[in-house]
Amino acid sequence: MKKQLRKLSQRAYQRELEKALSSLNQKFNSWQNKEIDCWTLNELIHEYHDKTQRDLYKRFVMSTDHAFMIAEALHKKTLTENEIPTSVMGEIDRLLKFIKEDHNSIDKSD
Repeated sequence: MKKQLRKLSQRAYQRELEKALSSLNQKFNSWQNKEIDCWTLNELIHEYHDKTQRDLYKRFVMSTDHAFMIAEALHKKTLTENEIPTSVMGEIDRLLKFIKEDHNSIDKSD
């Protein structure tokens, strides 16, 4: 089961990293189209490296709680329930309910 959890967590990490890199690529396109200057692009690159990439790394590489990462990815729709084997869904489902309740309580307090 641990191997399945790591593999699913890796899939979620790859998808979130690809999404972040795609967004950064759009900034490069804006620079090439003269919509932003080199200084702005440079700042966006640093922002990506210092925040986005670092946050993803901490969440997916430094964390050993793969089940929680998968539940969070399901909540964010980075992964779908069809991708989760039934053998691990019980553990994931419990965490997913916790995440949904936590997000609901945050939304109500705003």
